[in-house]
Amino acid sequence: MKDDIAHLPPVALAAGILIKEQRIAEIMLNIQKVLKKQGI
Repeated sequence: MKDDIAHLPPVALAAGILIKEQRIAEIMLNIQKVLKKQGI
């Protein structure tokens, strides 16, 4: 499976990273909202 990633063009790799980063940002915002509601 590692080999599949190595063969992707750099543009595709960069796009995949960006999508993952956006998803992480959404999750972090949700975590912040939950913590804020709990008063943490």
